[in-house]
Amino acid sequence: MGALKLLIVESNPALANVLKQIFLATRDLELVGAVTSATRALQVLAETRADVVVMDALLPDMGILEAISLALEKSPYAKIILLTDGAESRYQIAAMRYGASACIRKDRIATDLIQVVLAALAPSLKTIELDHPIKEQKNQI
Repeated sequence: MGALKLLIVESNPALANVLKQIFLATRDLELVGAVTSATRALQVLAETRADVVVMDALLPDMGILEAISLALEKSPYAKIILLTDGAESRYQIAAMRYGASACIRKDRIATDLIQVVLAALAPSLKTIELDHPIKEQKNQI
């Protein structure tokens, strides 16, 4: 199996650069793009298959539920990881119902992001345990 393809959709350019550095340092992940809007993400997904889409919950051009739905239309097997500030927690359960695979708070990126991505890609692996509240919320759905 080749490298897993990853798309970053983050409205904050500084955070997008941090995410790029995290993923560029991760073996077996190929970054296919880093964009700042849902519209641009949909264009990339129309041109390139992505296995994982790491997506900001607050995008400037589209609501997150619509962005998730349209992204999954373009790339139905992609795992969508939602990045939240915490204030959008009311959207997390709805986002999971719309097809997001996981949610992670932006203040947990440095410690948990790679583990969350790997867990989303391998849902059958019961040995992966995540130590943050999103796991508990997902189990309540």
